[in-house]
Order: sequence, then C-alpha cells, then structure tokens
Amino acid sequence: MIPRSRNELGTALGWAVETETDPSMATADWLVQDATRSSGIFALVNDPEVSIDTLRQLKEAFKAWRVMGENSRDRRMAACCYALVIAAGLVHHGERISTQSDSALHRSFQSLRIEMQYAEHVRGLVDQAIARLDVPGTD
Repeated sequence: MIPRSRNELGTALGWAVETETDPSMATADWLVQDATRSSGIFALVNDPEVSIDTLRQLKEAFKAWRVMGENSRDRRMAACCYALVIAAGLVHHGERISTQSDSALHRSFQSLRIEMQYAEHVRGLVDQAIARLDVPGTD
C-alpha cells in the first residue's frame, strides 16, 4: 500500500502502532490486512470464515516472502505464516493447499507449537491441523 493522502498515511501508520513490536510480525500483519479485513495473521488463520481462495493467495505471498525476505528473521516469519495458512485450510475448509508431504507439514506444525512467540495464538489450530495429517505415531 502506497499512501496517496494523509488519511491513507494515517491508516498505514496506525497499522505500525497496532502491531506487535517485531518488524517481521508487522510485515506479516500488514500483508494480511492489505489482502483481507482481518486485523493480522493470527486473527486470519483462526477465522473459519476466511475463504479458501484467500488462504491460497496468502500462501503464495508467504511462499515468495520465505525466499525473498530481507533477512533471516523475515524468512523465518514467512515460513511460519506459510505453515499457518496451510493449517487454516486444513482445519477450516478440510482442504490441503500444499503439495508438501504429511511428514513435512507435521514438522512445520510442530515447530509452530513450540515457537513461544506464536504458540498461544495458534495452538488450537495447529493441534487440529496435526490431527488431520496421516503421520505414523501421532495419534
């Protein structure tokens, strides 16, 4: 979003003030806010009303950011967001929006469960997504 007026600039700066202090988290939330009416990544992935098409589009955006992120922190945040929108697709729509194997998704979801910065916001979603995977020894 490129602000074209004071009002738009105020909106952009409002996002900066409202978001978490981590600049990578701010980027993720801004991307989500620009694409949807959600207040951020955690609200988006926990909202069963978000369409599967929106989740697919965001997955592609986070996939690109995962590779092109400015630094390792940005790339790690993008990987987490990428996994979260995949989990949301599984849980809220019963659709797999990734070609990754169940084992690879399981590893990604498990990493999210233990990432202290995200765990409290997404633990239920991630647990449900893990339960939908066909991975031996996770029953």
